[in-house]
Amino acid sequence: MIEILMCTYNGEKYIEKQLDSIRLQTRQADKLSIYDDISTDNTVAVINDYIKKYNLTDKWSVTINSQNKGWRKNFFDAIFASCGDIIFFSDQDDIWELDKIEVMSSVMEANENILKLNSKFTFIDPNDDFIKTDKEITTPTKELVQEPFLDTFSVKWSNRLACATAISKKLIDMLKGLPYNSSFSHDWFFENIATALDASFLIDYYSIKHRLHNSNASIDVSHNALFTADYANYIWLVFNDYFENVNEDYMAQANRFLKFATIKKKVNTKFALISWFKLAFYPKYYKRYARGLFLDLLATLHLYDLIKNLRDKMVK
Repeated sequence: MIEILMCTYNGEKYIEKQLDSIRLQTRQADKLSIYDDISTDNTVAVINDYIKKYNLTDKWSVTINSQNKGWRKNFFDAIFASCGDIIFFSDQDDIWELDKIEVMSSVMEANENILKLNSKFTFIDPNDDFIKTDKEITTPTKELVQEPFLDTFSVKWSNRLACATAISKKLIDMLKGLPYNSSFSHDWFFENIATALDASFLIDYYSIKHRLHNSNASIDVSHNALFTADYANYIWLVFNDYFENVNEDYMAQANRFLKFATIKKKVNTKFALISWFKLAFYPKYYKRYARGLFLDLLATLHLYDLIKNLRDKMVK
């Protein structure tokens, strides 16, 4: 069974185009499960009218949450309530390529070792116009390659959006009972876990047009020292308590990442100059090493907020 999980919140402006791109797929999903997070606009009405218009009640359903969960928990709850063998994630404002399900599901069905299949994506603006980016858009070959395990964890996945991926029910079953942490998105979480199991793959194929606009839910993510420490502890918990087949080297890297994150948290919450010097031995965990290390120095000297406030006053 192929199931699509869509989480919605105040998405009436773009959702009909997304529903069109799902309805017109060359291979139909067996089920589309939509979970609305108590939208205050007409999102649910638009969805229900759409379902009735195209007589989709046998395969499409919309559930309104009893309380507002936020997009992260809404997706996590939807994932663990799913029943499909192959699960696709859908944002409310993207546009899918019409052969997305056909291409990606056929690859997963032919390769039992794939627990997570990533694809590429392009960007569009609110008017559906293509947005040029630094990333080169190449002619897709549909070549399949295994994703390498990257021990940088929380800074690693910027091109692996959940809305352009599919996962196997087997991966979900492995994680049943895992305590939920509202800080982390399913994008990061499943990519880190699947690569650690040598089961994440990338297909050279552009599956969606990902819409960028001022209301994108994921722009609220703040990756500070506390986030990094929480994530490091969470990954360590999963590797140690929920899996028996994680590579020993990967386990060692998870332990090292946890040490780094613990030191970074201390540096950013206390005066800990000696601990700051230790951070110099963990360059790969910074996106920009020199800048990140300098900001951590300002933080432990309690100068970061002071400088930020001065800068903000100068801007005003």
